[in-house]
Amino acid sequence: ELKRFLKPFPVSMLPEEMLVDIIDFLGAKDLVSTALTCTTLFKKIEKKSKDLVESVQHLLPNGPILTEDCESGITSTNSTMVYASGRNSHPLRPPEDGKTWLKILEKVEKMTKD
Repeated sequence: ELKRFLKPFPVSMLPEEMLVDIIDFLGAKDLVSTALTCTTLFKKIEKKSKDLVESVQHLLPNGPILTEDCESGITSTNSTMVYASGRNSHPLRPPEDGKTWLKILEKVEKMTKD
């Protein structure tokens, strides 16, 4: 019923236990189809992430990207600062700055937000 109500169906909204039950229910043909869809989707996400990082990396220092825990002087909460150290002779790229382009994009967004 939820699937009919929400289009396209947001699988990420399902609890993990429900996803496990759905996967247990699928047959081999459906499992292969789901795996290929997920793989294709990840490849598209990785390509888009690479394009986004490459479009802004000339504005950022070279890597490696480092994280550092820092305590805010304004509040008592701890936060993590992400920054590019500028020591590499090449622009940001995997695997030095993140396992995937998506992870690098996540770090670049955190860097620019901080």
